[in-house]
Amino acid sequence: MDELNIRLCGVVFSHEKEYVFTPKENMHKNCYLLIYFKTPFECRTKNGIEQGYAHSYVLHEPYFPTFHTSNSNSKKGFVDDWMYIGGAMIDRLVNKYNIPLNEIVHSQRNNSISEIISDIYNELNSELEFKDDKLKVLTLNLFIELARINEMFKKHSNIDEFSRINNVCNQMQKKFSDNWTISDMARISGYSQSRFISLFRKYFVKSPMDFLIDYKISQAKSMIESNMMTMTEIADACGFSSLYYFSRVFKSRCGISPSEYKNQSV
Repeated sequence: MDELNIRLCGVVFSHEKEYVFTPKENMHKNCYLLIYFKTPFECRTKNGIEQGYAHSYVLHEPYFPTFHTSNSNSKKGFVDDWMYIGGAMIDRLVNKYNIPLNEIVHSQRNNSISEIISDIYNELNSELEFKDDKLKVLTLNLFIELARINEMFKKHSNIDEFSRINNVCNQMQKKFSDNWTISDMARISGYSQSRFISLFRKYFVKSPMDFLIDYKISQAKSMIESNMMTMTEIADACGFSSLYYFSRVFKSRCGISPSEYKNQSV
């Protein structure tokens, strides 16, 4: 088997509510399947069909009878990043870092996995010099990140705490344009405001408001890339009080203005 074999890679794939993934027999049979779910989902694991939360990853070993679809309680489909990846290098990394197989692992470092997969996707589709070497470096970074997330999850996870905090995240993402306050968030969680903020940082390594703003900006980027709305419409759709405030927050987070981002995306 090759040292590193990345068969296919997808970034920010949106699936309809009715979509169910069941691979064809012998489809990429020698490859692991890594999936990073950006929304709630259902997935076959070693324990059977389980529900998972947004910002979770699953690494399926070769030949595992994979199955994944939308969360049964969701009215929408699901969004994910994914990779079919194999080779002797992957076998070594799985063993070295003790990466769990066929299990759902929630990421407290939101989007870190997604960012690396996106870098791999871009490199995979490039014609740059030393492409193979760069892909190996990125893949090593990816598995180190998976290992770190797994260790954080084992050390800090409390199922009841996490479920309540993650429920707030899901509500914020569904209604991200609303005028959220810490009081609103804490009330949904059932914790006091101070306890909620502490637990949120524990599981998501950022403040609730930073999480919400980052999500607003990610949605704004998608709207800008679609090129179907004006900047004023995007600012309003994402819950910013004015175009000026939206532009200021966008630039502080991304380093460039929304207009500059649009020009780069064309």
